[in-house]
Amino acid sequence: MPPLKMAGMFLYHGDVVFFDYGREDAVLVVDLTGSRYKHLFVHVDEPDTPAAAAERIQAAIAATPATSS
Repeated sequence: MPPLKMAGMFLYHGDVVFFDYGREDAVLVVDLTGSRYKHLFVHVDEPDTPAAAAERIQAAIAATPATSS
């Protein structure tokens, strides 16, 4: 099967999303709030894994002080 590369902004199930991955890639899906995008679908380079990348993102968010609006 030929390689497939998805990159850019798309409508996906009625939501605006951003894709950047290929057919065989390990993909991390990030759900967003307060953004024009509903989800980000991004490639994760080996030896990293989507689960490990998600854990690092969650840890960084937890370590960031909340800002008041």
